Amino acid sequence: MNTDETLRLFSTAKPRRSNNGYVSSIWTFDPAEDVSYAGHTIYRWYGTLPGPLVGRLLDLYADTDETTVWDPMCGVGTSLVEARLRGVGAEGFDANPLAVLISTLKLDAYPGAVADVVDALHNLRRGMKTGSPEQVEDFPDESFAYARKWFNEPSLSRLLQVAHAVARLKIPTRLSRLLLVALAAAVRDVAEVDARCTHHLVRKRKPYTDALPLLESKALGLAEAVSRIPLREGGAAVRAVQRSYVDDPTNRPSLAIVHPPYLGVIHYNLIHRLSTELLRSLQETSAPQALDGLDFDPDALRSTDVSTDADARYDEFLIRLATRLEHVLDEGSRAVVIMGDARHKGLLRHPFTRVIDLMEHSGFGLEENFIWILQNNGGMHVLRRGHHIDHNYILVFRRRA
Repeated sequence: MNTDETLRLFSTAKPRRSNNGYVSSIWTFDPAEDVSYAGHTIYRWYGTLPGPLVGRLLDLYADTDETTVWDPMCGVGTSLVEARLRGVGAEGFDANPLAVLISTLKLDAYPGAVADVVDALHNLRRGMKTGSPEQVEDFPDESFAYARKWFNEPSLSRLLQVAHAVARLKIPTRLSRLLLVALAAAVRDVAEVDARCTHHLVRKRKPYTDALPLLESKALGLAEAVSRIPLREGGAAVRAVQRSYVDDPTNRPSLAIVHPPYLGVIHYNLIHRLSTELLRSLQETSAPQALDGLDFDPDALRSTDVSTDADARYDEFLIRLATRLEHVLDEGSRAVVIMGDARHKGLLRHPFTRVIDLMEHSGFGLEENFIWILQNNGGMHVLRRGHHIDHNYILVFRRRA
């Protein structure tokens, strides 16, 4: 059997161990093979895991009714959706409120989302003025000066007009949540920034951009994707909450799945800040119920964001992470850490080796090391020069006695 045939053999959506317990150490995934994958891409949240990858981990290590999964950096909820599909209890933490909003939207998926969104958008457009932008709304105080500088004034005026109209709609909470996520997705297309940037904001001059058709297009796309998530009825509780990875989970988990930020590749606070600032403005002025319990304070988001270029700061984070997993997991429980290399000044930075060292000093043994082959030639911040880094490591640790 050649290499390609081997990769195809182990890329099915829900593989199990073979009779002799063997699972290939090389993993690859085709998004088309998993019906729920479209629901995992409802928002461009950088560094997300494929649904089939998380599903495979759950099939291998969460195959008992007693399993409780904890994802301390759940992002947009891939692990939570995959857990619910299998009836497995799970709790996801993320320090970014936008991530929690998106995760909750996915967990509240329902088949009639498209029809409901069409009706809501019809009512929204009927109640709004169209044509030339007007200065009808504004950020409420000078704390939003950072966001203002990334917009031309007419586009910002129209964006705020649309945003406050969305926030005032009298619609169910889950529908309001969907429209707010669509609004957050439209912000970077309206702002004078390069929407492709993952490291920091880069200015890109744009003409006047009407936020209303952008919102409509993104909301319909979101509704279609959400409506296709085949969420299972019943099963154990699954939820996403805004907390830091250093906080205690509600129930003691038997499996942790952790996908930390890549070293020096993605700065989550910065690249999503325009969206979180807009949602903060709506929370303060219109208070939509869909934002209840979320904290959009920019200082708090900056202080809890562990993505960084600095080796020393990242190492400090890895030490805290290993210590935290030791505190939370009992003997025999597993922690799966998924991370990759990065390139810097012509050399590789390989934090996965540091994770192995720290976890082994924290009472864990390395049970498995799978290699996940990426499909998109992302390059991991090589500035399109040199060799691409098209793999991640899936490190499976077991807590020793």
